[in-house]
Amino acid sequence: MKFQLTILTLAVLAVAKPQAPPDPAPAPPDPAPTPPSTSEPPAPPPAP
Repeated sequence: MKFQLTILTLAVLAVAKPQAPPDPAPAPPDPAPTPPSTSEPPAPPPAP
């Protein structure tokens, strides 16, 4: 069954490929969200 599925997939790709418009390379995914940066400097160490 797996072999038939592979052949079917290849056949579908071979048939669908020429019909698909030559679209540009897919856009890169959104960059990973960066952790929220605080505009305040780190708190100074507590005085002894």
